[in-house]
Amino acid sequence: MKKGQALIEFIIILPILLLLMFGVSDYVRIALLKNDITSLLTDTKELYKEGKTIKEIEEFINENIDASLEITNTNNEYITLTITKEIEFFTPGLSKILGSPYVVSASRSFYE
Repeated sequence: MKKGQALIEFIIILPILLLLMFGVSDYVRIALLKNDITSLLTDTKELYKEGKTIKEIEEFINENIDASLEITNTNNEYITLTITKEIEFFTPGLSKILGSPYVVSASRSFYE
């Protein structure tokens, strides 16, 4: 009787454990991607300050991660660089909660 009970409890808890595992893996993917984008922004800022063309900067970004670049010039004083990437979730149902695809982005502003 105890062996059957343990099996039933395991079967009930298994989907919850799997969802937690997939959720943690998605969270780690998002955190690592955010870190990569933030690190890439530093290099992108340096390329922009060196006078590289936008096409060259976009090629550099796409060599590292396939993401999009947006450059905003406010009042001819500050430049804002924004790198954005969309990802799909592994966890079933998480895309309905957070939206699909999930957008990970980071921005950096500096004085021109």
